[in-house]
Amino acid sequence: MIKICIILRGESFRNGNQHSREIGHNKDLQIKCSESHMNLIKKFEEHELHIKLYTYSTKYKDIIENIYQKCNYASFSISYLNHNNDTQNTMWIKAFENINNEMYDYILVLRFDMLLTDDDLYNKLIAKKDNLLIPFYSSTHTYLFKNKRLRWKSTDTFHWIPSKYIKRINKKFPEQFLLKIIPDTKVLYNIYSDSDSSKINNPMYYFPQRNISRIPPIDIKYKYCATWNEETCVLYIKQTNFQIIKRMSKKIGWVFMFEYKTYDENLEDVYVIQKMISNGDDCFNIKCSTLDIAKTELMRYNNNYRPD
Repeated sequence: MIKICIILRGESFRNGNQHSREIGHNKDLQIKCSESHMNLIKKFEEHELHIKLYTYSTKYKDIIENIYQKCNYASFSISYLNHNNDTQNTMWIKAFENINNEMYDYILVLRFDMLLTDDDLYNKLIAKKDNLLIPFYSSTHTYLFKNKRLRWKSTDTFHWIPSKYIKRINKKFPEQFLLKIIPDTKVLYNIYSDSDSSKINNPMYYFPQRNISRIPPIDIKYKYCATWNEETCVLYIKQTNFQIIKRMSKKIGWVFMFEYKTYDENLEDVYVIQKMISNGDDCFNIKCSTLDIAKTELMRYNNNYRPD
């Protein structure tokens, strides 16, 4: 029988946006998150299942314990860490310190404060189960090209780890560098998004205690992206994909101003930037007197483009 360990980590009953460590709030939201976790966990019922919780104590800790202990087909343990001293990294290390390659066939690690939204997530995991998995490529919209040392990032909110990879990542939380540490890491969704759903939305989860972004992810297969310089009224358009981005290691960065799927006619979600970082050097440009005209032009190019 396949042995699977599911680790829930991080702040429960969390409040606030990114970097906030405020806990002991949003009881109903945490219950919704935990119920979404349970919907996924139940699908592993046919396997030998071990559930381990690593979080911080709050006045609602009994609620957390009662929800996850409903899995009477799984072993269960919970560890309350020191909120003043422990960090994301030390929590990761403590979760893995007594785990070796032989104990489990697979380990699934996810955050307490994420609400899972994809009913087909279990099937996606099983279909790629022998790969080290993260949700999607991250940070293309924001800081991808500002960091000259790292051209693409990995989402750090959710990890599926086959036993052969445990020793490679159990000593330190991989943050957003997993693709750099282990380049053969795979994604569940072949898109660019952001680990923070308040910046870019994604098809797998969101953080209900934060605002939810209306900006959609980028389709990795093909996409025309652009920046519009409001001073010169020039729209700079660039065709891109993951392979092109990987070849840009020595190029100055590119700002993705607005993105949307080619079949989406909603033009409302837009990044308006006041200052260009770079126009890039394999793009073409069109004179557009207004932002609305620029959006229309970019939509036209996306709608007319078809991949080979």
